[in-house]
Amino acid sequence: MPQHPLTPIDIRIDTQEQRSGIPALLAAMPQVHIEMVPLRMGDYDVGGNPRRVFERKTGSDFVSSLEQGRLFAQLTTLRKNRFAPILLLEGD
Repeated sequence: MPQHPLTPIDIRIDTQEQRSGIPALLAAMPQVHIEMVPLRMGDYDVGGNPRRVFERKTGSDFVSSLEQGRLFAQLTTLRKNRFAPILLLEGD
């Protein structure tokens, strides 16, 4: 089966995500090009049509977002701006 060249993936990452270690993992992938910038919405902007924007939450941040009523407001704002929001929940 013939191999096709890898399609480059451009990801804009919010500067506050640097401590998570995820940007370093993504940067180590040859087909991934990252740009660290302050994002107005979301944590990872993968682009495309529609643009996919990931909102990353740790378990404690998820619970806090629910208690404070921020979670669904954040996701709704992303949808209103024509993004395809993806909630990435991490933890044990």
